[in-house]
Amino acid sequence: MYEALHDALHSLQAVGPEGFEGLVQAHISRLTGQRFFLAKTGSQGGKDASTAGYGGTYIDIECKRYGRGKSPTTRDLSGGLIEAIRASGDCLDLWLVVSTGAIGSTEAEALRQTADRESVAVGILDWQEAELPQLALLCAAYPDETLAELRPRGAAGDLTVVARDLATLKNDPRFSGQLIDLKLRFSAGDLGLDHARTAANAWIETRLARNNDARAAFNQSLCIGDSSFHPYVERAAPQGALDAWYSAWPANPSVAAVLGQEGSGKSWSTMAWWTALGTKPLTLIITSNKEIPDDAEILIASALASQTRLRNLEFWRRRVDSWLHRSASGTPALLLILDGLNERPGQKWDCLFASLAESRWAGHLAVAVTCRPAFWSERVARYLPMGWRVTQIQVSAFNDAELARAWANRQPSLSDMPSHVRDFIRTPRICRLAGNHVGRLIESGDLTVERLLIVDWQDRRELKPGFRHSEPEFNNIVIALARDLRHGAMLFGRHQLSSYSSLALRSPGRDLEKDFDEIIEGQLFEPLDPVSDRYRVRRQHVGLALGMLLAQEVHEAYQTSGAAGVEEVLAAVLEPLADLRARGWDEQIKARMPLYHLTPAGE
Repeated sequence: MYEALHDALHSLQAVGPEGFEGLVQAHISRLTGQRFFLAKTGSQGGKDASTAGYGGTYIDIECKRYGRGKSPTTRDLSGGLIEAIRASGDCLDLWLVVSTGAIGSTEAEALRQTADRESVAVGILDWQEAELPQLALLCAAYPDETLAELRPRGAAGDLTVVARDLATLKNDPRFSGQLIDLKLRFSAGDLGLDHARTAANAWIETRLARNNDARAAFNQSLCIGDSSFHPYVERAAPQGALDAWYSAWPANPSVAAVLGQEGSGKSWSTMAWWTALGTKPLTLIITSNKEIPDDAEILIASALASQTRLRNLEFWRRRVDSWLHRSASGTPALLLILDGLNERPGQKWDCLFASLAESRWAGHLAVAVTCRPAFWSERVARYLPMGWRVTQIQVSAFNDAELARAWANRQPSLSDMPSHVRDFIRTPRICRLAGNHVGRLIESGDLTVERLLIVDWQDRRELKPGFRHSEPEFNNIVIALARDLRHGAMLFGRHQLSSYSSLALRSPGRDLEKDFDEIIEGQLFEPLDPVSDRYRVRRQHVGLALGMLLAQEVHEAYQTSGAAGVEEVLAAVLEPLADLRARGWDEQIKARMPLYHLTPAGE
């Protein structure tokens, strides 16, 4: 079938813009939206049309004219592919074979095996007699353009009959579905740099849009596009700082270190900035739920396999290596976002950053990280490779304008809140919790810093799976901590948490570092200074800790000795609390411990 179209194509001059090559070049450009450049005639180096690196995907077209019953051999095809790879300087992404003859399944499989060994993608557009020929399908997708291309090229035969062939093809019920398949084949993420960029970035955008998808992929609710979870409040300062870093990167490359306390919105601000980028590089995001190798090439190849859902580690390693052979374009081809360094305290960050600092990545790869400040200064910054420049970007609590946008029209209004509660909800994550639970908390009369602290731990357990301590076990840590507070301890080290944790005491070999990091760097403690492993309980939470301890002791005393036991506990507890008043915490205790408030001063 479609003899007139086949004969017209076969009659064309083989090479050059005025021949078969030129027609194929034009149609492939229409199909893919990419620009191609014809290779010179003569010694073709295995390619008849090439993007020559234009647009990021290096794609070559090999045009073969064959009469009926004739096909290219395995030697022709595999030899042509190897020639094209070498001629491209090992930068070839996709080799496309277009043939007016049928390419047999044996020859096609041998070609694909050669391409797989070289980590190059291959595409075939040929003329199979038993189905809609792929080459004919391409021509019928653009019938007017096909006739316009054939006329000046002096195609043999009656173009009116060719037009009927094109119309017959387009009216075939299989046409639309097969054309969609054809376009998808030439849009696959493993075809080249641009294709991988489109696929990998779309993967991120899809997961940022929905909370459930974000939690499945990132192990956290990193879903800036899901207003049903929480509307994102633009953070002008960190997003503007990231814009400045990225604009300066071509001339002054550096690592962007986005730093902020727990719940300050480091990850959300970073991904909101990325979402707003006009032209995005191929972006790979590594969150705390992923295993991280120390080798940069393996890390990036693994992320490509994960985000494109195509091929395997070895394919992407070879493909990344070919991209690095290209001249740097000014803007980074790759952007690596390492989210939550502090959530992987056992990671050998010095080894990974040493691998990322290798000269082969220079000009091609930009790196941005998010981290809590203390972890960055103590465990990362001091071990960075010599000469590696860092641009620090601080993410602070909400300012007045941001807090007003985040709280919106909820009740109570910000002006009606106690100042210490209003200051506490300046942390974006706490603000979301307060907003989500405000109705219930007001109804119970418990819109307080203390209640929000407990709700915060519950929220972290729900949104960041992997924590070992349940809410009661967290409460037990606070109660054990309060015993030392009561006996005059003011400073605490990270190592002490294991002695406060009933879970650690029951299971000495269990890895609880992630939990302890969350507790230390959460809302309960504040660091004594940036470098020492010494912390103190935030003043606004002292009353909570002592109150929880007292409540437990009263409950236990009542269980064993009734009212007399309660009186004995109160008598023993209230005298030490008077000492705390002398330390300047009187108002905090009075506001948060009704039992103490009922005791006359001086008793």
